[in-house]
Amino acid sequence: MELINIDYKGLSFDKKIILAAGQFDGLHIAHLEIIKKTIENANINKCNSAIMTFDPHPDYFLNKREKLGYITPLNKKISLLESLGIDYLIVIKFDQNLCSMSFQDFEKNILNKLNIIKIVAGFDFRYGYKGLGNVDTLKKQYEIDVIDEIKYNGVKLGSNLIRDFLEQGNVKEVYKLLGRYYSIKGIVETGNKIGQTLGIRTANITLKDDYYILKTGVYGVYIDVRGKEYVGVCNIGNNPTLNYSERRKLEVHIFDFDQDIYNVEIIVKFVYYLREEKKFDSKEKLILEVNKDIQNVKNKLVKR
Repeated sequence: MELINIDYKGLSFDKKIILAAGQFDGLHIAHLEIIKKTIENANINKCNSAIMTFDPHPDYFLNKREKLGYITPLNKKISLLESLGIDYLIVIKFDQNLCSMSFQDFEKNILNKLNIIKIVAGFDFRYGYKGLGNVDTLKKQYEIDVIDEIKYNGVKLGSNLIRDFLEQGNVKEVYKLLGRYYSIKGIVETGNKIGQTLGIRTANITLKDDYYILKTGVYGVYIDVRGKEYVGVCNIGNNPTLNYSERRKLEVHIFDFDQDIYNVEIIVKFVYYLREEKKFDSKEKLILEVNKDIQNVKNKLVKR
């Protein structure tokens, strides 16, 4: 897949494409329907498939909601779209000029610079100033396939629903909506070695702001290390009992693992929520509870 990261003023594209347009924050199963339809149309028309999205998220640029990160950060989005078979990802910088652009000018300055055979979009796709452009205005100039609303338990399946579940720690529901485990990727750092004093070695990752906030607490997880998957228990929080940290941390204990992985990139996949993070009266009580967590995960999760 080719990545085109560009300001709209420099946009120019000659190859014939089937274009899927949207933010695609989450790349959840409703988004996957749009992508599937895009690739199908590209195969039928013997042309390329392309995704057009924006960075940063327009909601953050316009201060429509608090900047709490992305369900699927851009780097993760790139790798997922590549694995799905998309030919081109066009990432357009979202700035004040784009924000104030009418939907007619959006068509003129952006869409018309692409050699579009057909557009595939969700029923609620909007573009241009105040979102005045929609699938109906697109139909006046372009051939378009509209993907109807998909609901989950009577509620619109979308990124807002997934964010709600993440804030609740309900990663089991998130898995159903994403079609994959919610995951966080990061480089293992040298920590304060508190885990070693407890007899429970942990790998520590600084939580970056580009990942959407996840409920503080303890989770059963899978961990990818150097291309191999392991089982473990993960805590996201501030370490209230020992060595309190103002900034939240991710610490994961990997079962049956004794490798040195400092400065190694790992991926933590969240499978289920065990409990809230607690402040214990003593180190001994903390150790007892962590060992209960470990046994809980060992009883529920197995190597795949």
